[in-house]
Amino acid sequence: MNCYNIRFEKNIVYNNHGGGIVFSRNTTHSVARNNYVHDQTIPIQIAASYNNAVYNNTISNTNTTGISIIGDSSGNKIFNNTIMNAQGGINNTAANNMIYANKLINVKSLGIAGGSSSSGGGANPVSSNNTNNIPMQTNGFNQPASPNNINQGGGNSNGSFSDGGALNPQQPQQSGPN
Repeated sequence: MNCYNIRFEKNIVYNNHGGGIVFSRNTTHSVARNNYVHDQTIPIQIAASYNNAVYNNTISNTNTTGISIIGDSSGNKIFNNTIMNAQGGINNTAANNMIYANKLINVKSLGIAGGSSSSGGGANPVSSNNTNNIPMQTNGFNQPASPNNINQGGGNSNGSFSDGGALNPQQPQQSGPN
């Protein structure tokens, strides 16, 4: 089954068994944005999915990794997410995904890791991520405005969809010789 143009937006996701927000088996051109995921075993996972965007999400209180990119996933952009109080930040075992401008706070071990050559080779550009494990200053969270208090966002694979430019965001500038 192919799924496309799905939007997970403004959800509060917590205490589910298994995955919170999952892009699985050929999910393409879809977006997870402005979600608050907490106390979840698998907060956000991209598995065997392509050309998706995950941004402006807040993930907290997990004893696993905040965002996982696994299997034959490529062309995904992971940016402007905040992951706090987690065992790991972002784990990418796939190839050809962009990870940038994420903020990791109180992440215990794994900051941002991965990039498998066994899954097709290729680079995984990783840049401008704040991985200083800054202690939290407050107990509050930046929850999305008007969240849906449900366990998964929705979309439909045949409707109209606008990602607001998320799948083609401004890329980080690189310096030096080409």
